Amino acid sequence: MAGGTERMNFGFDGSCGVCFLDANDPDANSRVGNTYSKPVEVRFDGDDADNVVKVVVDQVVEDTMDLTPNEFVEHISMKSEILSEYHKKDVYMMASIVLPKGYKELKDARHFPTVYYVEGFTGTESYAKRAKGFLSSEMGQDWQAGRWPTPMLRVTLGSRFKFGHTSFADTETNGPWGTALVTEFIPFLESQYPAIPSAGGRFLHGHSSGAWSTLWLQLLFPDFFGGTWSSAPDPVDFSRFQVVNIYEADNAYWDANGNPYPTSRSNGLVTCSNRDENLVERVYGRGNGGQWDAFVSGDINRDVAKYWERYDICKFLQKRPELLTTKLRGKVHVICGTEDTYYLDFACRSLQKLVGNSKANAKDGSAVPSYVAMVPGDHTSVRSRAHYRQVYSEIAAVFKHNTKL
Repeated sequence: MAGGTERMNFGFDGSCGVCFLDANDPDANSRVGNTYSKPVEVRFDGDDADNVVKVVVDQVVEDTMDLTPNEFVEHISMKSEILSEYHKKDVYMMASIVLPKGYKELKDARHFPTVYYVEGFTGTESYAKRAKGFLSSEMGQDWQAGRWPTPMLRVTLGSRFKFGHTSFADTETNGPWGTALVTEFIPFLESQYPAIPSAGGRFLHGHSSGAWSTLWLQLLFPDFFGGTWSSAPDPVDFSRFQVVNIYEADNAYWDANGNPYPTSRSNGLVTCSNRDENLVERVYGRGNGGQWDAFVSGDINRDVAKYWERYDICKFLQKRPELLTTKLRGKVHVICGTEDTYYLDFACRSLQKLVGNSKANAKDGSAVPSYVAMVPGDHTSVRSRAHYRQVYSEIAAVFKHNTKL
């Protein structure tokens, strides 16, 4: 059962909506083939309380994601042998490829640089919709009109897994998604499309959870990718896990004085707390891959925090400072709003102390020096048309520099 009546005193008139779901998916509400019932009103107060409730599960979730190809977008998928073996069941990797203007005329005469784009939380599940959403945006209009720094392939990576965003990281829970990406999926894609099969032509771009993913992929596979552009990444410093220090705090919901930790803000005002966000997720049911699904009571387990430390990007770089001047030179580009909605600017400032900014790295000899840029804006507003023009102009500059080497 998804949810329940526990702590569901929301000030209603005594009515409550409950549904039955198979939550073995990041979102049971959209899992194709999942069955569900029509809404049933249940009275649980006074003389009108219902003692017997009849729920008929006779509805089926239909596939609403359109995978029809057109002039500017195509879709591919493949069974991952690595992930299938790990999970002892078939696991597929998929993507939507946004094609440059004139692709049909150009594809036989040249190979293209490729940008692997990773969406934020829930975005990888609807990858095809997100790819088409890009095409219908202002940036997509520029793309289709040929107003792009250089012709390229833009690959929106997809994944759908029980615990939500896989981050394309190798983890015990999700399995070796990062390894599968670079050893199986990308080579497969490069066998199907005229993509440049080397780091000089492979780039990463992502936002939010996808920004963390792309940053992590660049750090773990520095010789495979030619650079990442990551905006508003999920916490890159776990001592700044939004506003919580998971290494020292006892609880992720309440501070030492009993005040709730905020999780989001707007115009300087708190809009939601960590605990409230968790309670909302509980309505959807356990195992739905919600953002706070790892925190039940909010109490921080020291052993778990120690395990998580291996995914702390700042600690990763602190232990390997030589990477930033060698294999990662000119390959790390992070943008974050100074008023990020989810307080992600706190951790990005920690990362900036390690990576530096474009001015500090201006003489490192790279086409576009590494930087962490703190810019005006929040979690959404930083991803503007101007931002896209900057990112893809810089990618094009790095690509052109690489082709001259």
